Amino acid sequence: MSKKHSPNPKSPSKKPKRRSPLLDTDAGSVAPPPPAVQHPRVAQPPPAGPQPPSAVQHPRVAQPPSAGPQPPPAGPQPPSAVRDTRPVARPSKDRYRRNLPHIQAVERPVFLTFCTKDRRPLPESVRGLVLDHCLHDNGTKFQLHGLVVMPDHVHMIFSPLRDSNGTAYGFAEIVGGIKGASSHSANKALGRKGHLWQDESYDHVLRSEERLREAVEYVCNNPVRKGLVQCADDYLWIWREWIEGQAGPGSVAPPPSAVQSSTEHAQPRAAGPQ
Repeated sequence: MSKKHSPNPKSPSKKPKRRSPLLDTDAGSVAPPPPAVQHPRVAQPPPAGPQPPSAVQHPRVAQPPSAGPQPPPAGPQPPSAVRDTRPVARPSKDRYRRNLPHIQAVERPVFLTFCTKDRRPLPESVRGLVLDHCLHDNGTKFQLHGLVVMPDHVHMIFSPLRDSNGTAYGFAEIVGGIKGASSHSANKALGRKGHLWQDESYDHVLRSEERLREAVEYVCNNPVRKGLVQCADDYLWIWREWIEGQAGPGSVAPPPSAVQSSTEHAQPRAAGPQ
């Protein structure tokens, strides 16, 4: 009698076949493929159709100017709109010292003297260069009242001014600029090198009782006292704000009546070229 073989419960069952993900057995159709992955480095085709101008403007590409000429601003511009060409003043102290103390006073007349190195006389051609450099910043960094270039020293009377920010131009900046620029020009004209001026200068602020006009006339008569000319007007390297200062553009106004000399002193000649 043959024995019936019963299925072994422990025998492994057959694994179902894996269906392809592309086959839809329920609908009997093929599933759509997954969306293609776009690589970030692969250039994508431009979108179809024309794009508006705002979408294609590059920030570095210059844009065309607005149509039609622009009208000028109506009416005169205020003074604040005019550009100030004065240089900015360097920070300075009210007092500084080299070998001698120097006291600065803004917008007050200062009497200044500086001498050549070893008191070497200046040729006449160089005196004209020094005079021009002393006048260069007149009306910008200082108001010049009187100036005379002697053979071996210079006398100046001036009042320091302020820049557009209200900062006063320092005494060292004014004098250093004059001495440095004139030394460079003189050495170039003479074909030599080295210092033209002594490092130290001599100055003092005019006292309230000192008359500005009298001080300028005294300084400008120095060539007469030295025997160089018979009259101060005959000396070529001299400048006074109420005479030479009125002869050309950019000159400053004559001294106010408060600083006029007394009637016993000589009166200035008429303004303009003589």
